[in-house]
Amino acid sequence: MSLTQGTLANLNGRRFEDKISTYLTSQEVKHQREITYIGLIPSNTLRNRYDFKFEVNGKTIGLEAKSQNSTGSVAQKIPYVMEDGYANIVCDIFIALIEGVGFPLATLPWAKERAKLLSSDKKQLYAFNFEEFEQWLKNEQSESEGITKSL
Repeated sequence: MSLTQGTLANLNGRRFEDKISTYLTSQEVKHQREITYIGLIPSNTLRNRYDFKFEVNGKTIGLEAKSQNSTGSVAQKIPYVMEDGYANIVCDIFIALIEGVGFPLATLPWAKERAKLLSSDKKQLYAFNFEEFEQWLKNEQSESEGITKSL
């Protein structure tokens, strides 16, 4: 029995989330998964969730992961993810983590530009692929160690 495209997409998304969770654990970053919040579109029946919440350098990070390994509609969700992350997810930094060969090539560059436009003194937004996220987290942790070592 073959899996439907929707089932495959769900499995790929779960694998990506597991990869992120494993990485955060390997970096000794305590994190929560599937955090409920009130989204842009109010609903009594829809439970909005974002994928990860963790803390680095005293800053709360919210992270939404999107994986697309075949043609599909996930790229159409990225603008909503960016707007909702900025407006409704309670955190200091919001990250849209985008991975997969199924996204149009312009998706990540567009998300990075949108993140710059939405960022403010109240909240920073970023869009990364997984490798960029790894580097960002290492830089943030190094900054924290530098602060600790200088005290």
